[in-house]
Amino acid sequence: MITEHVPTDWRDLQRAVGDVLEECGFLVKVEHVLQTVRGATEVDVYAEEVIRGRKSIVLCECKHWKARVPQNVVHGFRTTMADTGANIGYIVGSSGFQAGAFAAVESTNVKLLTWTEFQAEFEHQWIDAHFVPQVGKRFDEFLRWTEPLPPTAGRPLTSSEAQQFWELWRSFQPLVALLMPFAPWMRLMGHDLEYPSLPLRGDKFAVLPKDVLQARGYRELFDRVDVHARAAVAALKAAAYAG
Repeated sequence: MITEHVPTDWRDLQRAVGDVLEECGFLVKVEHVLQTVRGATEVDVYAEEVIRGRKSIVLCECKHWKARVPQNVVHGFRTTMADTGANIGYIVGSSGFQAGAFAAVESTNVKLLTWTEFQAEFEHQWIDAHFVPQVGKRFDEFLRWTEPLPPTAGRPLTSSEAQQFWELWRSFQPLVALLMPFAPWMRLMGHDLEYPSLPLRGDKFAVLPKDVLQARGYRELFDRVDVHARAAVAALKAAAYAG
């Protein structure tokens, strides 16, 4: 999933939905008023995406309720969709939906999703549009210092100092391997690498820090790796400039 965060109320759910869409490249407006033939109507989240000159409009209704969303909410939202000419609509319900609600969206351009399902709907677009570019910016120094020929300077290291440096360098390679599928230059080179699913499992990830292994959202993974990457750069610099 994109984030472990669970919205605490309806405003938080609106904000979280809007953040995901905005980070996916949409122009987003929360609690936006639209003018229709029936008059003004407010939508929880309005989003526009322009691809090759063609605009697509997405509307989202956010229901942070303890009860499941009933079909009358769907009928009202479908009317809004028709009046505004939106391309697709999402009703995001924190507690799910009644059976009648699912019947009401059959053969329509409306989807009923929980917060977790909404994230899954946009996960790959979010990774490509937001996560991958951020990796190139946020981890640039770490990835330069963990290259086969890191940017060292200063006096030549003694044999023992060099050994210490390269031992440190090797210890950070599992973090490098974790970031590689998300590195933008790997995409530019035509490598179609598979993104690891979360939480990370398997022998190849076993040596990673515990908090990284426990991340269930890519946003949290990103933040936790960043902490370790900053510490790694500091340690490598200290070892490179020993004495």
